[in-house]
Amino acid sequence: MRVFLLSCVIIAFVMSGQTLALTCNPGSYVGMLFSVLDHYRPFIGKLQGNDACLPCGVGYFCANGITQEKCAFNTYSSGSATSCTACRNSNRGTDAANSACLLPNTPANAIEFTKTITVDSTKLISTFTKLNLAGYDYVDVRIKQTPLNPNVPITNIKVYGHRSTGFPGPGKYDGFENSKEPFLSYDNDSSGDILYLSIYAHPDTMLTIDLQRVKNGQ
Repeated sequence: MRVFLLSCVIIAFVMSGQTLALTCNPGSYVGMLFSVLDHYRPFIGKLQGNDACLPCGVGYFCANGITQEKCAFNTYSSGSATSCTACRNSNRGTDAANSACLLPNTPANAIEFTKTITVDSTKLISTFTKLNLAGYDYVDVRIKQTPLNPNVPITNIKVYGHRSTGFPGPGKYDGFENSKEPFLSYDNDSSGDILYLSIYAHPDTMLTIDLQRVKNGQ
């Protein structure tokens, strides 16, 4: 019923040529697209405080207090931002959410994943993920393989992980395992919020990469 009445208010104002104006504080935007005048509040319910304003999302900026806009290429924001921050010393861009800058040596074909991804294996797979460890103690990354050809034996997978280089490998890594189902674990510390992985596997296999965020005691 409230939605119907609210729609009637909008239609009436559009037809009358009037403008419903609401401006939020910079770093937030108008989530309801209009303000509800006191005259109509008895019909649709009283809004409390600044309920029509929403915080600007991660990867967006809200400069005018009205709308939120996506950060441009090679810039990022952490939320409630009035502007986006340029990535320094890198032209590689950001993650898909524009929430963090990728390191300069991140391979151009690196695949982003958030929790679970399944990929056909090549000789080398480069991946990265935003760890988002706020409220968690550590993260586990497990890699399983499924042969695409039943005649192909299951062989070991080599995985190198790092949070301060976009292309980890034998010369630089802070996590490594060589097994048929490799497993890496990373604590919640200040080493970096993006984990980069280089995975070497048999080309005739399908890999499932699974990420689990964990709290101690769970």
